[in-house]
Amino acid sequence: MRIIITILMLFAGNPTLAEAAPQAVEPEAKLIQVALYDHTAEELQEKLLLAENIAGGLNAKDQQPIVLVLEGESVQLFLREHYRDQKALVDQASRLSAFGFVELRVGQDYLDSHAIGNNEIPAFLAVVSSTDEAKIRLQNAGYVVH
Repeated sequence: MRIIITILMLFAGNPTLAEAAPQAVEPEAKLIQVALYDHTAEELQEKLLLAENIAGGLNAKDQQPIVLVLEGESVQLFLREHYRDQKALVDQASRLSAFGFVELRVGQDYLDSHAIGNNEIPAFLAVVSSTDEAKIRLQNAGYVVH
């Protein structure tokens, strides 16, 4: 099964994820949408660490959170029933969310189709009506697909 995770990041120009570093962000930074596929919990943790490093290098007053739109089976990683197995990932995401470095979103459409109640996911996951609509709204707000 293909898992899609969309990470929206602030970058100057058009760097790849490997080239992205806090010092690469300039005042004229573009909002870039990066689609990632087939990521495990460990790979998602690496992306959260990258987001933390990028956000940590931004000027705090100009900082907007990096938005991660979780789709598909990646949502399962955050379910209460998997907390023991995914504690490091969930705690890292919670901490980054609490400090405003990242904002994680999940679609109500996915939750409904998999009979997942809002009480089964952590409170820091923002529920949007549809992940597809959320991505379109972000693109309309100036995010570009990378």
